[in-house]
Amino acid sequence: GKIQYLFNTPTKLHLIDLLGRNVENYPVRLNQNANNGLSVFDYGNDRNYRFVFAGTDKKIYNFDKNGKQVSGWTKAQALGNVDKPLQHIRHNRRDYIFLMDANGSIRILNRQGKDRILLKRNITQALNSSIYVNSTNNKGQFITTDKTGKLTYIASNGNIQTTDFGTFSENHFFLYEDFNKNGHKDFTYLDNNTLTVFDRFKKVIFTYSFKNNITIQPKMIHLSRNESLLGIV
Repeated sequence: GKIQYLFNTPTKLHLIDLLGRNVENYPVRLNQNANNGLSVFDYGNDRNYRFVFAGTDKKIYNFDKNGKQVSGWTKAQALGNVDKPLQHIRHNRRDYIFLMDANGSIRILNRQGKDRILLKRNITQALNSSIYVNSTNNKGQFITTDKTGKLTYIASNGNIQTTDFGTFSENHFFLYEDFNKNGHKDFTYLDNNTLTVFDRFKKVIFTYSFKNNITIQPKMIHLSRNESLLGIV
């Protein structure tokens, strides 16, 4: 029932209340400097929060809401620097934690920081693309895009498949949302100044060109069950 603001600097975890005061036990000084912004995970929606970030030593650190390191966490090691916040997805009663290093290489972990899925081959995820649960077909549990814009399916056994929607730069943004509210997820690409939305049959259902290149992540805003807005700066 309280409003609090959580963030990290390279050296500390900060938790501040509505009046700008430090919450008890905060700030927490980090033994290892952080290399990215932290992510907040709530596995069971029971407010048993986990604060997860990557250190400059390329290890992944996990703290509880009291600012203590979580016991049993293995401090998974990334191959390269992890600049992007980690992502958590709960699917079919299992937790998946996705980390991507600066080279675009992905590791998929469980709650203990151990490998949940071992990829059969390496993929280079686009830096501005998130991971989504696939509801379009049975090619894989999860989807994202690689640096060339190919839609990439990740199966539970680690198999990788791709689908080509065209040529995009490695800085493209990708959203997997029901754009036209017909009950099916669509594939939205925003690259430089061009927005293109494909349906599940790879048909273009909307396109728009902006005056300037877009460099900020677009946001789908769900107003109601039947109405959404796509916000672009």
